Amino acid sequence: MALYIGQLVWDADTIWHAGDWQTNTISISTEHANNHIGQPWTISQETLDHGAHLVAALCNYYRLGRPSWGSNVFGHKVFSATECPGEISESQRMSYMTRAQYWYDLMNAN
Repeated sequence: MALYIGQLVWDADTIWHAGDWQTNTISISTEHANNHIGQPWTISQETLDHGAHLVAALCNYYRLGRPSWGSNVFGHKVFSATECPGEISESQRMSYMTRAQYWYDLMNAN
């Protein structure tokens, strides 16, 4: 399976992604492709790991601290009525955050 990571908007630019303007101006949104069509809305392990790596890099670069769900990492549905981010905020959340913390710790190892 091919996996692609791309940046569509510069970090310094503001896009409409969170459902309210204030949150849009102080946050960066990431998108993960579905593993399959239908429910539950999951992502593959490879996508989960690469997405977690990106989250860790953003937390590290912007000095947000170790990735923590609900503190410096949020699901889209926190800000607007949507099913997004699917199982990343449910059954896959622990795995996602464990991988993000793993990558973050590697980036900050002495």
